[in-house]
Amino acid sequence: HGEKSVWDEALRDILEGRPREMYRGGRPPLYDLPVQIAPLRYRRLFVPTVQAVEDGRGCPHKCSFCAQVTINGRKMRCRGPQQMADFVRRAAGRDKRVSMFICGDNFGRNPHWKQIVAWFRVLKGEGYNIDLMIQCDLEKGLQPCFLAEISEFCNHIFFGVESVNPANLADAGKGQNDPEKYAQLFRCCHDYGIVVHAAYIIGFDHDTLESVKRDVEKLIEYGADQVSFYMLNPLPGSEDYARMKTSGKWMEPEWGWYDSMHVTVRHLEMSGEEWKQAFAGAWRQFYRPSVLVPALLRFSDRQRRLRLLCNHIWYWWAIHAERAHPMVAGFYRLRPWQERRSCMAFKAYPFFLLSEAWRHVRYLGVFLGAFYVFQQVVFETECAPTLTGKRDQLYGDLKGFSDWLWRTFGPHASRVWLNRFWIRYGCQRWRLLHPLYWTWHVRMVPYAITEVWYTVRTAWIFPRLFKMMRQRI
Repeated sequence: HGEKSVWDEALRDILEGRPREMYRGGRPPLYDLPVQIAPLRYRRLFVPTVQAVEDGRGCPHKCSFCAQVTINGRKMRCRGPQQMADFVRRAAGRDKRVSMFICGDNFGRNPHWKQIVAWFRVLKGEGYNIDLMIQCDLEKGLQPCFLAEISEFCNHIFFGVESVNPANLADAGKGQNDPEKYAQLFRCCHDYGIVVHAAYIIGFDHDTLESVKRDVEKLIEYGADQVSFYMLNPLPGSEDYARMKTSGKWMEPEWGWYDSMHVTVRHLEMSGEEWKQAFAGAWRQFYRPSVLVPALLRFSDRQRRLRLLCNHIWYWWAIHAERAHPMVAGFYRLRPWQERRSCMAFKAYPFFLLSEAWRHVRYLGVFLGAFYVFQQVVFETECAPTLTGKRDQLYGDLKGFSDWLWRTFGPHASRVWLNRFWIRYGCQRWRLLHPLYWTWHVRMVPYAITEVWYTVRTAWIFPRLFKMMRQRI
């Protein structure tokens, strides 16, 4: 291709130390191009070991906040079924197992998706075990034949929901989304055992602090199993960026803050601080036990449930510990002294060491919080799902010594009754120091014993669960 000569020229210029500012190479076809595989040493850093593969580029939609059209065009260019099958054979390894994230923007609109699925069936007949996560638009997902075909291999779909407010969707040119059909689509996915992962943008013109709270509740009501929240940023190449640039409106000059987690423009209805509150509040509102437990219990397959649990832990940790978007955060951040964003001020080495020491102290506090939050989630999904008709026996107040023994040392466990007591105990506050309140301390003893035993029990359960999470289907 002519584009290949341009790429050769760019590489040659870089090696010779005289690169140009811009090279125009066009948009070559992808049908017969091979797929690259990340090195094994790189993949081992992730839990679980999912391998990304790009099946196509380009998008037919006209979303004003997206730069995809400018970069890759409206015409979709896709890899052929043979290339995708070859990728599976090379990536699967000796055990013939592979977990893949097909990260093209819209697998459902790949004209070869049926042939690709057919190839996957051939590989399944050869003993390969294939596990997929895909991205798809909601309009395509509503077609039953699509979900029925891919459900044999797909366990997770990432949908660009963006908003549940029709006015926001209209302003953004996202006419293909219909909020009235969200619940139907999510329910169809659950019927096929597919996890629904919704992308949601906060900062459209009609958003307010209160409306965002209502919208998150709607997502929960519709049945979203996982949500990634983003702040609206005018990305270069998008219609939003061009409109703001030509109108002379203020935009954050430092590109390091354009990470979907910081305010980079002025909002019509919210101050910058309110926008931050809406964004942070959305994460806390969704990722709490009362939402996570029903999401996990939608899936009868334990392996699929544990994978979703792993994602919930990852997202909760990224927001509370790393204070970064989950898609750019892991479970532990290495921070060399001299490596920093250009927008961050330089910090002397002694102050850097002090900040790192404080970061690790804070890690410990967040870890303890995560331990007990997900202890409750695990108890409700792994240790109490068979109680259905007897939940009152586990959730209500203690009814004697034998009831305490059963709840503490029996096969089932729940923190509902335990949390209820600690809330009542804590509400006494400074009165607990008064001699007349000694009975509260006596009543606390069995609950404290239960707390210790539950901690030991959870410390034994979690490693086993994480080991299962790392096992690919």
